[in-house]
Amino acid sequence: MRVVPSSRTIVLGVAATALAVSFSGGALAAALITGADIKDGTITTADVRNETLKVQDISPTARESLRGQQGATGPAGPQGERGATGATGPQGPTGATGPQGEKGATGAAGATGPQGPQGLTGATGATGATGAQGPQGPTGPTGPIGPSTVYRVSPADVNLAGGGGAIVASLSLPAGAYAVTATAQLGHSESTFQPVLCRVQLGSEPASQYGTLLQSAFSGNVYTVPLTLSQAGQLTGPGTAQLICLNNSGDATDVVKVDRILMWAVRVGNLVTQ
Repeated sequence: MRVVPSSRTIVLGVAATALAVSFSGGALAAALITGADIKDGTITTADVRNETLKVQDISPTARESLRGQQGATGPAGPQGERGATGATGPQGPTGATGPQGEKGATGAAGATGPQGPQGLTGATGATGATGAQGPQGPTGPTGPIGPSTVYRVSPADVNLAGGGGAIVASLSLPAGAYAVTATAQLGHSESTFQPVLCRVQLGSEPASQYGTLLQSAFSGNVYTVPLTLSQAGQLTGPGTAQLICLNNSGDATDVVKVDRILMWAVRVGNLVTQ
């Protein structure tokens, strides 16, 4: 069995070798002293020079036995200054899609966007039911004056006996404003005086609205008298315009002839009385 020299043996061997070298003046001894030449347990601390052995000169087991117990953890030192930001690392792979989260609260309404283009016209819908009739609106303003209308008549001759009268001419007219004119000729076979009264009457106008009253006198060599009468007024409904003549002679045989009769009525837009 091979004997492993102890640390002390090695140290003594080294010391002896060094002593031999020093005695020889720097030359090596004729024969080296080995661990086999040193008896175990004979080298003590007194044989080793202080501060000459190093950690690597002893075995690992001896070094481990020299290690003391771990002391208590010391207080944390002050935090050091923040180091510079390191370079951005490469982007990692996309992770798997996580589960869908809960629905969030409805956000505030956004601003109204611009109006889009007008769509195509849809098909015409069905006609709805007729609604109730609304109230009558106010009367509108009077429209512009329309074209005039002329009503005209030319009847046959009329003979007026003394003391008698007759409607010589008549026109049927619708409601409206009119200017009426009548012309005729009065004649008598005798040269004696014959009073004749004629007038134009428009509807049921009062006497103050009658046309001019004319008394025609026949005397001397005058046997005919021309007659022209006019009247203007308003018919609120359908009515008539008439030429009426009266022979005021007290003798029934005194006949007055009315001929060349012509009467016309012009319907006007406005009738202004001054």
